[in-house]
Amino acid sequence: MSNQRVIVYVDGFNLYYGMREQFGRALMWLDLHALGRRLLKSGQQLEAVKYCTARIASPPDKVRRQGLYLDALATLPHLQILYGKYQKKTVSASSKLVSATIHTAEEKMTDVQIASQMLLDAFTNRLDVALLVSNDSDLVPPIRIIRDHCPQVRVVCIFPRSRATSALKDVAHGYRHVDRSVLAQCQLPQTVTSPTGYEIVRPPEWT
Repeated sequence: MSNQRVIVYVDGFNLYYGMREQFGRALMWLDLHALGRRLLKSGQQLEAVKYCTARIASPPDKVRRQGLYLDALATLPHLQILYGKYQKKTVSASSKLVSATIHTAEEKMTDVQIASQMLLDAFTNRLDVALLVSNDSDLVPPIRIIRDHCPQVRVVCIFPRSRATSALKDVAHGYRHVDRSVLAQCQLPQTVTSPTGYEIVRPPEWT
Protein backbone atom coordinates (compact mmCIF):
# COMPACT_ATOMS: atom_id res chain seq x y z
CA MET A 1 0.00 0.00 0.00
CA SER A 2 1.47 3.34 -1.04
CA ASN A 3 1.03 6.75 0.59
CA GLN A 4 0.38 5.28 4.01
CA ARG A 5 -0.28 8.02 6.57
CA VAL A 6 1.94 7.70 9.64
CA ILE A 7 1.64 9.41 13.01
CA VAL A 8 4.38 9.06 15.62
CA TYR A 9 3.40 9.05 19.30
CA VAL A 10 6.29 9.73 21.68
CA ASP A 11 6.27 8.96 25.39
CA GLY A 12 8.60 11.77 26.42
CA PHE A 13 9.81 10.49 29.78
CA ASN A 14 10.10 6.92 28.55
CA LEU A 15 12.25 8.06 25.63
CA TYR A 16 14.38 10.31 27.85
CA TYR A 17 15.21 7.63 30.42
CA GLY A 18 15.67 4.97 27.77
CA MET A 19 18.20 7.13 25.91
CA ARG A 20 19.97 8.17 29.10
CA GLU A 21 20.25 4.55 30.21
CA GLN A 22 21.92 3.48 26.97
CA PHE A 23 23.75 6.54 25.68
CA GLY A 24 24.05 9.08 28.48
CA ARG A 25 23.20 12.69 27.64
CA ALA A 26 25.02 13.05 24.34
CA LEU A 27 21.97 12.48 22.09
CA MET A 28 19.27 14.29 24.11
CA TRP A 29 19.01 17.24 21.66
CA LEU A 30 16.85 15.04 19.48
CA ASP A 31 14.92 16.28 16.46
CA LEU A 32 11.72 14.24 16.78
CA HIS A 33 10.42 15.24 13.36
CA ALA A 34 13.65 14.05 11.74
CA LEU A 35 13.43 10.85 13.77
CA GLY A 36 9.86 10.32 12.57
CA ARG A 37 10.98 10.66 8.96
CA ARG A 38 13.84 8.21 9.49
CA LEU A 39 11.42 5.62 10.86
CA LEU A 40 9.29 5.68 7.70
CA LYS A 41 9.33 2.89 5.17
CA SER A 42 8.94 3.24 1.42
CA GLY A 43 5.45 4.42 0.48
CA GLN A 44 4.80 6.10 3.83
CA GLN A 45 4.39 9.77 4.66
CA LEU A 46 4.70 11.47 8.03
CA GLU A 47 1.48 13.23 9.03
CA ALA A 48 2.39 14.32 12.56
CA VAL A 49 4.52 13.73 15.63
CA LYS A 50 2.73 13.88 18.97
CA TYR A 51 5.09 14.33 21.92
CA CYS A 52 3.54 13.62 25.31
CA THR A 53 5.34 14.88 28.40
CA ALA A 54 4.99 16.98 31.54
CA ARG A 55 6.95 20.01 32.74
CA ILE A 56 9.11 19.10 35.72
CA ALA A 57 9.29 21.36 38.78
CA SER A 58 12.83 20.72 40.05
CA PRO A 59 15.80 20.81 40.24
CA PRO A 60 16.47 24.15 38.50
CA ASP A 61 19.16 22.85 36.12
CA LYS A 62 16.88 20.10 34.81
CA VAL A 63 13.97 22.55 34.52
CA ARG A 64 16.21 24.82 32.43
CA ARG A 65 17.32 22.02 30.09
CA GLN A 66 13.80 20.72 29.62
CA GLY A 67 12.50 24.24 28.92
CA LEU A 68 15.13 24.80 26.24
CA TYR A 69 14.33 21.47 24.62
CA LEU A 70 10.58 22.07 24.61
CA ASP A 71 11.13 25.53 23.09
CA ALA A 72 13.29 23.96 20.38
CA LEU A 73 10.73 21.24 19.65
CA ALA A 74 8.01 23.87 19.33
CA THR A 75 9.76 25.21 16.22
CA LEU A 76 9.46 21.90 14.35
CA PRO A 77 6.81 21.36 11.65
CA HIS A 78 3.88 19.01 12.25
CA LEU A 79 4.90 18.43 15.88
CA GLN A 80 2.39 18.74 18.69
CA ILE A 81 3.37 18.81 22.37
CA LEU A 82 0.72 17.40 24.71
CA TYR A 83 1.24 18.08 28.40
CA GLY A 84 0.35 16.00 31.41
CA LYS A 85 1.19 16.85 35.01
CA TYR A 86 4.25 16.47 37.18
CA GLN A 87 2.76 15.69 40.58
CA LYS A 88 4.44 15.83 43.98
CA LYS A 89 4.37 12.60 45.93
CA THR A 90 5.21 11.72 49.54
CA VAL A 91 6.34 8.19 50.40
CA SER A 92 6.71 7.00 53.99
CA ALA A 93 8.65 3.92 55.07
CA SER A 94 9.42 2.57 58.51
CA SER A 95 10.99 -0.38 60.24
CA LYS A 96 12.05 -1.27 63.78
CA LEU A 97 15.29 0.65 63.27
CA VAL A 98 14.39 3.65 61.18
CA SER A 99 11.55 5.60 59.61
CA ALA A 100 11.73 8.03 56.73
CA THR A 101 9.55 10.28 54.61
CA ILE A 102 10.67 10.87 51.06
CA HIS A 103 9.34 13.72 48.94
CA THR A 104 9.44 12.95 45.25
CA ALA A 105 7.41 13.57 42.09
CA GLU A 106 6.02 11.56 39.22
CA GLU A 107 4.55 12.36 35.86
CA LYS A 108 0.85 11.77 35.36
CA MET A 109 -1.41 11.49 32.31
CA THR A 110 1.23 10.74 29.67
CA ASP A 111 -0.04 7.24 28.93
CA VAL A 112 -3.63 8.52 28.94
CA GLN A 113 -2.70 11.28 26.49
CA ILE A 114 -1.04 8.80 24.15
CA ALA A 115 -3.89 6.30 24.37
CA SER A 116 -6.50 9.01 23.74
CA GLN A 117 -4.66 10.42 20.74
CA MET A 118 -4.05 7.01 19.18
CA LEU A 119 -7.69 5.99 19.56
CA LEU A 120 -8.98 9.35 18.30
CA ASP A 121 -6.76 9.24 15.21
CA ALA A 122 -7.60 5.60 14.48
CA PHE A 123 -11.36 6.00 14.85
CA THR A 124 -11.46 9.22 12.79
CA ASN A 125 -9.37 7.69 9.97
CA ARG A 126 -6.41 10.06 10.30
CA LEU A 127 -3.72 7.42 9.88
CA ASP A 128 -2.78 4.05 8.48
CA VAL A 129 0.23 3.36 10.72
CA ALA A 130 0.86 4.38 14.32
CA LEU A 131 4.47 4.38 15.50
CA LEU A 132 4.52 4.22 19.29
CA VAL A 133 7.80 5.26 20.92
CA SER A 134 7.47 3.75 24.39
CA ASN A 135 8.18 0.73 26.57
CA ASP A 136 5.13 1.32 28.76
CA SER A 137 2.93 -1.79 29.01
CA ASP A 138 0.02 0.43 30.15
CA LEU A 139 -0.45 1.15 26.44
CA VAL A 140 -1.42 -2.44 25.64
CA PRO A 141 -5.23 -1.80 25.99
CA PRO A 142 -5.48 0.97 23.34
CA ILE A 143 -3.46 -1.14 20.91
CA ARG A 144 -5.84 -4.05 21.45
CA ILE A 145 -8.83 -1.77 20.85
CA ILE A 146 -7.32 -0.52 17.60
CA ARG A 147 -6.61 -4.06 16.46
CA ASP A 148 -10.18 -5.16 17.26
CA HIS A 149 -12.07 -2.16 15.88
CA CYS A 150 -9.76 -0.56 13.30
CA PRO A 151 -8.13 -3.54 11.56
CA GLN A 152 -6.91 -1.30 8.74
CA VAL A 153 -4.54 0.48 11.17
CA ARG A 154 -1.15 -1.02 12.03
CA VAL A 155 0.58 -0.22 15.33
CA VAL A 156 4.37 -0.60 15.46
CA CYS A 157 6.27 -0.14 18.72
CA ILE A 158 9.60 1.67 18.72
CA PHE A 159 11.47 0.69 21.88
CA PRO A 160 13.75 3.39 23.35
CA ARG A 161 15.43 0.91 25.70
CA SER A 162 17.69 -1.99 24.83
CA ARG A 163 15.18 -4.42 26.29
CA ALA A 164 11.70 -4.71 24.79
CA THR A 165 8.47 -4.97 26.73
CA SER A 166 7.05 -8.41 25.97
CA ALA A 167 3.42 -7.32 26.49
CA LEU A 168 3.79 -4.64 23.80
CA LYS A 169 5.66 -7.00 21.47
CA ASP A 170 2.83 -9.51 21.73
CA VAL A 171 0.02 -7.08 20.92
CA ALA A 172 1.63 -4.79 18.32
CA HIS A 173 1.81 -5.54 14.60
CA GLY A 174 5.58 -5.09 14.75
CA TYR A 175 8.42 -3.56 16.73
CA ARG A 176 11.97 -2.29 16.45
CA HIS A 177 14.63 -0.64 18.61
CA VAL A 178 16.02 2.86 18.21
CA ASP A 179 19.57 2.61 16.91
CA ARG A 180 22.26 4.95 18.22
CA SER A 181 23.40 5.85 14.70
CA VAL A 182 19.87 6.95 13.79
CA LEU A 183 19.60 9.11 16.90
CA ALA A 184 22.98 10.67 16.13
CA GLN A 185 21.79 11.64 12.66
CA CYS A 186 18.58 13.19 14.01
CA GLN A 187 20.00 15.92 16.25
CA LEU A 188 18.76 19.50 16.25
CA PRO A 189 21.20 22.23 15.20
CA GLN A 190 23.42 23.59 17.96
CA THR A 191 21.33 26.78 17.88
CA VAL A 192 17.64 26.75 16.98
CA THR A 193 15.95 30.03 16.07
CA SER A 194 12.30 30.53 16.98
CA PRO A 195 9.86 32.30 14.60
CA THR A 196 10.27 35.45 16.73
CA GLY A 197 14.06 35.39 16.37
CA TYR A 198 14.84 33.98 19.82
CA GLU A 199 17.94 31.76 19.76
CA ILE A 200 17.66 28.46 21.65
CA VAL A 201 21.10 26.97 22.35
CA ARG A 202 21.74 23.32 23.08
CA PRO A 203 22.54 22.82 26.80
CA PRO A 204 26.29 22.25 27.29
CA GLU A 205 25.49 19.18 29.40
CA TRP A 206 24.00 17.55 26.28
CA THR A 207 27.03 17.89 24.05
